[in-house]
Amino acid sequence: IHTSRCSSAASDVYKRQLEEWSVGPRPALSKAEWRQRFGDDIALAARRVMEGLAATSYPDIEAIYNAHQFARNLSAEQIQEALAEIEGASRPEAAMAMEAALLNQWASLDGAGAMAYALARRDHHRDSLVHASLTGWVRHDPKGARDWYQENSGLLAVSPFFGNVLDGLVYGGLARTDMTDALAGVRELVWPRRDQVVGAIAGQTYHDAAKRAEFLERVGEMEDPELLFSAQEAIIASWSRHDPEGAAVFLTDLDIGEEERAGLESRLMESWKRMDPQGALKWKLDGASSPEARQAALVTHFGSWLLNDEAAASDWLAAQPEELQSDGVFEAAAVALSVERPERALTWADQIIDEGMRSEVLGEIFFDWRSYDPDAAGEWLAQQEDGMKILLTAEAPEPAPTNAIVEAVR
Repeated sequence: IHTSRCSSAASDVYKRQLEEWSVGPRPALSKAEWRQRFGDDIALAARRVMEGLAATSYPDIEAIYNAHQFARNLSAEQIQEALAEIEGASRPEAAMAMEAALLNQWASLDGAGAMAYALARRDHHRDSLVHASLTGWVRHDPKGARDWYQENSGLLAVSPFFGNVLDGLVYGGLARTDMTDALAGVRELVWPRRDQVVGAIAGQTYHDAAKRAEFLERVGEMEDPELLFSAQEAIIASWSRHDPEGAAVFLTDLDIGEEERAGLESRLMESWKRMDPQGALKWKLDGASSPEARQAALVTHFGSWLLNDEAAASDWLAAQPEELQSDGVFEAAAVALSVERPERALTWADQIIDEGMRSEVLGEIFFDWRSYDPDAAGEWLAQQEDGMKILLTAEAPEPAPTNAIVEAVR
C-alpha cells in the first residue's frame, strides 16, 4: 500500500529490505497478543507505533508491518481516535504509512467512511490514502467497493495513470470472486476505458490458470474480436513483466491468426528485452522457422542485448555460424550503440563487409556524433588509421553552427 506511491529513493530502500525480510506472510495477532503488545490506551499505542515508523529516514518494513498489526484489531471509532492522535505529525513519510494502515482497516469495516476521510484530504498524501481505503474495501466487500467506485469516480479526480491503478484494484479484486460481475458492462464502455478495465482484470488474474481461463472464456462469449485481443494482449503485458517465459508458453498455445500472434509477440518482446535481452533473443531464434527468419530476428533484437551487456553479446555473436554474422547484424549493432556509445558503434560499423554500406553507416554515425560533441569525435578520429581518416574526411560536412539554446537542449 505504502510503497506503491512512495518516492524512488524510498522504493530502493524498500526493495533492499524486502530482499532481507523473506519470512513470508505472518499470522494476525490474537486479541490477547494484540493487547499485550499495544495495551488498552489507543492514543498512547498510536504514538508508539508512530515512533517506530519515524525511527528511520523512511519507515522500514517491520515498522509498517507493526502499524498494520496495530490497525487490524481496531474498531472504526478507535481508528478515528488514532488518526486524531497522529494528526500534524512532523514526519510526513511516517504519518502516511500510519494513515494508510489505519484507513485500510477502517475501509474493511466502513468503506464509505474511510473513503470520505481520504477524499477530504487536500495534500499530496490523498492518492495514497484513497488507494489504501479501496484496498481494504475491495478485500472485504468487492461488490460494494465496485458500486461506490462506479458512482463516485468523478470525485476522485486522479491522474490517468493512477486511475488505471484504481481500475486494477477495483475490477481486478472483484474478478477474483465474481468474474461475470467484474466484466458486466465492459462491452458498453468506450475506448480507452474499456481496454483499461480489461487490462486491469487481466493484471489481477493472469497468474492464476483457472481465473485466466475463466477471464478469456467470459470475454470470448461477448463475441467481440477486438475486445478478446485486448484481453489476450493485457495478459501478455502483465505476465511478461514478471515471467516472460511463462507468457511465451501461453502465447505459443493460443489458437490465433498470424497477424494477432505477431502483435502479441511484439508486446511480449517489448517487456522481455528490458528484463532479459539475451533470453528474449534466444527465444526468438529458437522459434524461427527458417535461416532467413533467424537472421531477421537477430537483426531486430541483437541491439537490445548489446546495449545491456556488450561483452557477452559480442562473445556470443563471435561463436555463431558465419551466416548469422551478417552486415545487417553489424549495422543494427552500430545503430543500437550510436547514441550512448558512438565510438563503440563505429567499431561495429567498421566490421561491415560491403564497402558502400560500411562507408554510409560510418559516415552517418560519425557526423552525427561530431555535430553535438566535436571535440570527442575529433579526438577519436585522430587515433584512427589513415584509411579511416581518409574515409571520414573525404567529403565530411562542416559541423552545423550552434547557439546557446541548442547547446542547452543537447
